[in-house]
Amino acid sequence: MDNLLAANGVTLENEYNNDDNIQVLESMTFHSLDSSNAKKYKRKKKRKLEDDNEAVNSMLITSIDNVANAIVTDMYESIQRYDGFKYLSKFKRGGKTSLLFQLALNSVVDNTDKSVVFICNRRKLDNKPPFLSKGIDPSSSVLDRIQMKYVDDEDGINKFFAAFHMHDVFPVLVIIDDLGEFFDEK
Repeated sequence: MDNLLAANGVTLENEYNNDDNIQVLESMTFHSLDSSNAKKYKRKKKRKLEDDNEAVNSMLITSIDNVANAIVTDMYESIQRYDGFKYLSKFKRGGKTSLLFQLALNSVVDNTDKSVVFICNRRKLDNKPPFLSKGIDPSSSVLDRIQMKYVDDEDGINKFFAAFHMHDVFPVLVIIDDLGEFFDEK
């Protein structure tokens, strides 16, 4: 994770205060507690552990979402800095499709007249669909501005770009997921 963050110029900052309020207590005897008090004490401890678990899970999900958004933002900014085509090869597996799909969403979310073309292999996408970030409604109209183009090989990509000039409105971004896998070893 550190290499990934360093390679993308992303910094991960802890936004939570992790000061532990742990107190070391001398050994206590609970023989003076009656049965009902012991049960109440156990229920209270169990609720506290469940609440702590939920808080940790929430912090973990938020942190992962923040890292993903930071990486997508870095990718988006690097694409904006350069003209022409970019080939993203840093990520071999482990969320690249989700990050690229998030990039597509970020590219159209604030502007209703922009669209993105997302080129991919349908079988692979059906087997591992992209993860939608927290807060994205799967029925959102933003997703309508991402045109999915399914291709199986190099010929499919060539045909798409051969007819690219026929678009009425050009997309702001064309993303090809796993570009190298569409080509033979020639």
